[in-house]
Amino acid sequence: MSVFDWFRRTPRPDVSPADPPPLRRARAPGRTTAVRARRGFAAADHDRLTAGFRGSNVAIDEQLARGLRTMRGRSRQLFQDFPHAVRFGAMCRQNIVGRGIKLRAQPRSADGSIDAGDKRAVEDAWRRWGQRGVCTVDGRLSWVDVCHLVAEAIPRDGEILLRMVSGFDNEFGFALQLLEADHLDEDRNRSLADGVTIRLSVEQDRFDRPVAYHLSPRHPGAREPGEFSRAIRVPAAQILHPYVVQRPGQSRGIPWAHSVIRQASMLHGYQEAELVAARAASAKMGFIETPAGEYEADDNEDEDNQGNQLSDFEPGLIEALARGQKFEPFDPQHPTSQYGTFVKDMLRTFSAGVNVSYFTLANDHEAVNFSSSRAALLEERDHWRMLQGWFCEQVCAPVFERWLPMAVMMGQVKNGAGVPVPARILPKLRAVRWQGRGWAWVKPLEDTQAEAAMIAAGFKSSQDVVEAMTGEDYGDVLEALAEEAKMRERLGLAGAVNPAAVGVTVQPPARPGANDDEG
Repeated sequence: MSVFDWFRRTPRPDVSPADPPPLRRARAPGRTTAVRARRGFAAADHDRLTAGFRGSNVAIDEQLARGLRTMRGRSRQLFQDFPHAVRFGAMCRQNIVGRGIKLRAQPRSADGSIDAGDKRAVEDAWRRWGQRGVCTVDGRLSWVDVCHLVAEAIPRDGEILLRMVSGFDNEFGFALQLLEADHLDEDRNRSLADGVTIRLSVEQDRFDRPVAYHLSPRHPGAREPGEFSRAIRVPAAQILHPYVVQRPGQSRGIPWAHSVIRQASMLHGYQEAELVAARAASAKMGFIETPAGEYEADDNEDEDNQGNQLSDFEPGLIEALARGQKFEPFDPQHPTSQYGTFVKDMLRTFSAGVNVSYFTLANDHEAVNFSSSRAALLEERDHWRMLQGWFCEQVCAPVFERWLPMAVMMGQVKNGAGVPVPARILPKLRAVRWQGRGWAWVKPLEDTQAEAAMIAAGFKSSQDVVEAMTGEDYGDVLEALAEEAKMRERLGLAGAVNPAAVGVTVQPPARPGANDDEG
């Protein structure tokens, strides 16, 4: 007897077998579905309108195992051929890295002030290591080049690998090896002992912390012969794997334009088709139509290897047709009048998918006024500042943490006298901050006056304003100003600059002919 039969046969203690069954109100046909729909969420309804809207409750790594390789390849093709995707990659390099993310050492003395000697020693050693030919194992890139490459590879591929090689044959004993994400095979998945798993070539413990990376020794897309099935196990401490985590348990990165790859590919194809159609329309050619049995071939007519008749088209050419032939013009009307509006709407979709403003991505400032452009730029710059902070945390800081002990051990961090600093002050030298690029103000004079008022009211510091606008270190600016003051005093130009010029009000230029009208 099943559980359901037992419940059905077992009498309830509060109901006598002689009691009549409870009355139930009859429901009208078709009412059950409506009642159930009102009891739940509309987003969970299954009806004819949501038949093609299938959700997914699959783990993120399962989704990536099925489609990451294809998605990454399509994203690369998009960033290679689609002009606006190329533009987005350039925007990432320009706004995240710019001319370089600068290291600002903050070693403190016993009294809490910054030790200028140790600060200069760390920054000088970092600058020398970041030169081209030193910081990478292939000797082709500088540190700024590495940052530019990473800042574009992550949006395009979703991730990148930086192998930190300690004991490398250079004066610092440390260098970086850049590897594309293809060295991690998405089909390499396995369960090991004690809860350790290999997911998408990333070995993780039972807390999903990366333990090691199983790297293919050669790029799978390389033409050189080699063994691709065997992987090299590299400890996670030697691998830097930056990517944006979008869901818990995510082991690999996702291309940033994944939500608009299909639309952008179709838009690219549509633009190419319209361009070809417009070129054909400008030629104004057509077809020569011959009724069956009426055409007599001319001995002077040219033919190709397949026997097709050849005709020449020249500007101003008037050609007589043979007996039985007539000319059918081919005049496609392309591009259509809605072409520009459609392309603009699609580019708005693409810009929303990559989280940048449309007029910046498309270089379309035709219908932009000052207020709307200012609002869009301020919001977009906040986004770039957030990405700058993420980049410093995920890329710059881990590289510095591995570089500093090797540089100190190799004697490359030297004080003003050229003497290597001792290893005992290593914790003191770890205090650093990273300064990204700044942005010029939209309306320089008014914004400068507003910032000066904020400083005077105590709401901001001069350091915050200088670093946000120029990306320069405030201490360097003060030193430059002091050096400039000394130089002016030496040349007898001490009073040539008015420090209060920030608060000056500029009168608008006089209207031409205003005095004549008044007279």
